[in-house]
Amino acid sequence: MGAPEYTDEKQPDLLEVITGEHGSSSEEDYDYEDPKNYSTNFVDEHNPKGLRRPTEHESQTLRRVIGNIRYSTIILCLCEFAERASYYSTTGILTNYIQRRIDPNSPHGWGAPPPGNPDASAGALGKGLQTASALTNLLTFLAYVAPLFGGYMGDSTIGRWYAIQWGVFFGFVGHLFFIFASIPGAISNANAGLGLCIIAIVTLSVGTGFIKPNLLPLLLDQYPEDTDMVKVLPSGEKIILDREQTLSRLTNIFYWSINIGSILLRNLVKYSLNEKYIAIFEIKIHITISQANYCSVDYRYRNKVRIEPVVEKLSQVENS
Repeated sequence: MGAPEYTDEKQPDLLEVITGEHGSSSEEDYDYEDPKNYSTNFVDEHNPKGLRRPTEHESQTLRRVIGNIRYSTIILCLCEFAERASYYSTTGILTNYIQRRIDPNSPHGWGAPPPGNPDASAGALGKGLQTASALTNLLTFLAYVAPLFGGYMGDSTIGRWYAIQWGVFFGFVGHLFFIFASIPGAISNANAGLGLCIIAIVTLSVGTGFIKPNLLPLLLDQYPEDTDMVKVLPSGEKIILDREQTLSRLTNIFYWSINIGSILLRNLVKYSLNEKYIAIFEIKIHITISQANYCSVDYRYRNKVRIEPVVEKLSQVENS
């Protein structure tokens, strides 16, 4: 048998296969008239052909700035704000709701302790610590497992936009069940209240599973450029719109919304319970409204129904 034949054909780089990005062209090979080197997402009198891909020299010498971020894109972060607020506000008071009995002197029967008694604690069902621990652990477990399924659905089946829509729907329904479980009639019948609470826990976890793995990738997809681009300012200066820095800024805004949602709403619930102004789950009405508002977001955020999963892209590297 003869020796295997080798060709000089360059195999695709891993980064190119996964992201579709190519390195910057050298000055000699760069074609300033090639429309493939231009992006028409932004066109003005100083950039009549649109933004241009940089050459290697420009990539090393031009000043880099963050690209334009549409304010409407930030609306997507409101969904994650509401989702994290709803999750942490639930875990913060769920134990008391399940473990402790409602105080007989509760002023309205919604779980809050009577005023003027600093030693009293909010409660509702009185099922004990063991049941409370089991259900709070169930919520935590499902909240970590469900994103595996939600991420797969968003990446390969229904698309991220529709996956988030389903997550908002399940979150909305879950909080409705939490509200139903906290009404005086459900609290007085502990078994009925417990059943509604379990349904709410499962439904809320499914909503979390569809939202968490899909929202940040969808947010980053809203930046229209797939690589660094050269922009000419009115002053005549050429700058580079740095894609990596822009995506980093979007990611920081996303996690800022997570932190604000998880800290602000959780502390608001504790303050409300300590001051005895609201019942144990009344705050969820506001969170439900916040998540429902996401359904009115503009259609521009919708993505393709079928998205090629990263796993399939990696398999292309192995077969190349």
